[in-house]
Amino acid sequence: MEKSGPSNIKFLILLLTVSSVMFSMVPRTRGQIHLPCSSEDDCKAIECQGGTAHCINRQCQCTTFKIKTITCFNNFDCLNKCGPKSSIHRCVNGRCSC
Repeated sequence: MEKSGPSNIKFLILLLTVSSVMFSMVPRTRGQIHLPCSSEDDCKAIECQGGTAHCINRQCQCTTFKIKTITCFNNFDCLNKCGPKSSIHRCVNGRCSC
């Protein structure tokens, strides 16, 4: 019979860590479309379901979440600042998207 020693526990911890990192790197969209734009006016013709289109990083994005003006350094900062009701916590250009 084989011992379940520290090497099995280390492997399990490594496996959980790698899977967590891989899951966090999966791109997620919430009904977003991305079309090229240079200003907010370029996005006015887009009809969004339950939201509005904005020109973000030179792309029209049809989003259904509210963007708050909260400063941040990383996504973890937004987790605490956006509040428990927000399902999206993302730091984009130093501002939280909640």
